[in-house]
Amino acid sequence: MSRNRHLFCLLLILLLAATLRIYHMNLQSLWIDEGFTWNLTQYADPLLILRLDVHPPLYFLAIRAWVQVTGTSVIAMRFFSVLPSLLTVAVVYQLAREIERQRGRKTIIPLIAALLMALTDAEIALSQEVRAYTWHVLFATMSMLGFLHWIRTHKRQSLLLWMFSTIALVYTFYLGAFIGIVQGLYVLLFLKDESPKQARYITLLHKIGIRRIQALSVLVLCATALLPWLLYSAGQQANNISRGEVIRPQDYGFWMLDFRLRYFGQQWALMMGLVIFGLFIVRYVDGRMRVKIDAVSILLLLWLSVPLLLMLIGNSFVPLYQPRRVTQIVPVIALLTAFGIGNLPKGLARWFTIAVIMVYGLAQVDFGRFKQPWREMVADTAPYIAPQMPLLFELGGDDYAPRFHYAEALPNSYDFLLDRPSSPSQGDNVLIGLTTWRHLESDSYEAGLPSLIDSLDHLWLFYWSSDLGALQWLETFGQQRTATFTVDFNPDVFLYRYDHLPEEPLIRFQNGMVLQYAQAYDTLLLDMLWTTDTALDTNYTTSAFLLNESGQLVAQLDSQPFLNQRPTSTWTNDDFIYDPKLMQTINGEPLAAGTYTVGIVIYSVQDGQIVRVLTASEADFFTLGMLVIDEN
Repeated sequence: MSRNRHLFCLLLILLLAATLRIYHMNLQSLWIDEGFTWNLTQYADPLLILRLDVHPPLYFLAIRAWVQVTGTSVIAMRFFSVLPSLLTVAVVYQLAREIERQRGRKTIIPLIAALLMALTDAEIALSQEVRAYTWHVLFATMSMLGFLHWIRTHKRQSLLLWMFSTIALVYTFYLGAFIGIVQGLYVLLFLKDESPKQARYITLLHKIGIRRIQALSVLVLCATALLPWLLYSAGQQANNISRGEVIRPQDYGFWMLDFRLRYFGQQWALMMGLVIFGLFIVRYVDGRMRVKIDAVSILLLLWLSVPLLLMLIGNSFVPLYQPRRVTQIVPVIALLTAFGIGNLPKGLARWFTIAVIMVYGLAQVDFGRFKQPWREMVADTAPYIAPQMPLLFELGGDDYAPRFHYAEALPNSYDFLLDRPSSPSQGDNVLIGLTTWRHLESDSYEAGLPSLIDSLDHLWLFYWSSDLGALQWLETFGQQRTATFTVDFNPDVFLYRYDHLPEEPLIRFQNGMVLQYAQAYDTLLLDMLWTTDTALDTNYTTSAFLLNESGQLVAQLDSQPFLNQRPTSTWTNDDFIYDPKLMQTINGEPLAAGTYTVGIVIYSVQDGQIVRVLTASEADFFTLGMLVIDEN
């Protein structure tokens, strides 16, 4: 195939890779780790946070610079992971070409390797996360390309590519050091000087090997380059070991099955067979197959096996393993599979195998994640969070992701931890991440949370945790839980409404219902809190409405209390019922600026007739007050 045809095919493969990575990029919410990334981009000095975490700084500093240009939408942040994933497809192509040159061959295997990399589920899934994994894979592949190119050409440019990409790798992901270990083993086993010139003057050096010494010096320099960061973090990261999956010997079987599915798919027998076949160099001479193995084959085998073995061994001491943490092996799986396909006889068998892999890769997803449904929950609940209403977050793990989505959904939000030292404006929803506050500022949390809760009459608590601290303080200071939104998850996620009930109610109705509190907002939301003096045997409808200055009805909403979920016949004397009404305009158009009267009605339907419940003062509706709608 000509060079131009190669480039055209590579372009088509890159377009396919881009399509697969961009498709459904915004389908799911940010999950906890992605929320951490977003949170870090909002700090003036993210290094102060990172030194207490378990990550090296390069990726986080880079994405912080990225969002200052692109903004913090989910698509913008995730696209920063798409770019390196596309580059990796091109680098895998170049790496396969380099291996072909070292073997003295020129085939279409580099294109097959690029296609397989484009179809890899692990890369597609992780390119849709605001995390460093695709950058980790890119730098690992670039390091291998520079390493092999330097071995063949001895060029300084290749050595610099190898060195700087390896430094970038370990500054992006600590476990990227596995690549350096692979390269070091290869250097010790195979790298030798071709012609020991001046051997009588430097006999010892040539016994070791000048090039071997050069290569080991590069690896030592790459490892040493991480020292400034390790000294800066001063060992504090070791106290915050990430939550991985502990693999016990009795779990090895399950782990292997999970690994097999994620990295080789349901057609694992075919894929693993091709990987093993790809370790060999196969030539067909006079109808006979001749098989051999070379040093590059051993390098690829080390690349595949060493990270897995070291992860497994290390996991016996520290919970390191998670499937996404070993994605540095994805390029070598693509390469070995491509070489395995290249070893098949030319003709139908080879192209049929490529077609099967391509159809399966496009039709199935074997490496994915069901992320917490924060955005869906926010979409359902944010309309009921009134202006000025504080929202607290208590989550097992981190509270960043739901804070991000509520900040996006609430037009006037003030993040208690991120927006300081400025103060919230009137009407702002103050978002308070209790988990993060406790983690980063434990002293001020212990002193500040009780006084904060005691100062609030109304608040929301987003709760997905086993920590009971906030719940206990809410109970201590007499906050009443008046509503619960629940999202079915594992375990369930809750959004609680808490209120301090006023000493005197607003109005009593003759059926025993008592309106304790009501507040209308220019979003056309009316918040109400109900109690009852007596058991109710009828399901009453509560109605909120607006009248214009001419007394005409312009907006209304009728429903049973709390979005039809708390029928009055189920109330007891101990219940406090939150009852929000998002009033809808009569004509479907936004209300014009002006002053409107807010009214509340209770009624039931008897024999097809609407029967209003009178107030204690014999009125058939209660006038709450006036609502001013300003010009937008």
